[in-house]
Amino acid sequence: MWKDVILQVLDGKQDIPSPFHKEGVMKSIFVINDIKTRLGYLLIWCSKTLQGVYISRLTVPENVEFLTSDEFLKIDLPKIEYVDPLDI
Repeated sequence: MWKDVILQVLDGKQDIPSPFHKEGVMKSIFVINDIKTRLGYLLIWCSKTLQGVYISRLTVPENVEFLTSDEFLKIDLPKIEYVDPLDI
């Protein structure tokens, strides 16, 4: 289930219907730690259940919006319950 969501997010798709709640959408944030290499990480979570995954050491695709690590520290995120994407 997570694999399909992750691939869609990596393609830049937004407002992906949540597979975890009929009224939810999948939210995502790409964060870049190094602008030169575009190396960073990705957070994805369901807007209703707050179930999510964290993918680290990721080269952020060119076709997506991102935050720098400094910008990320200034945003208010919900309390996401991170799960292993292989467990679901």
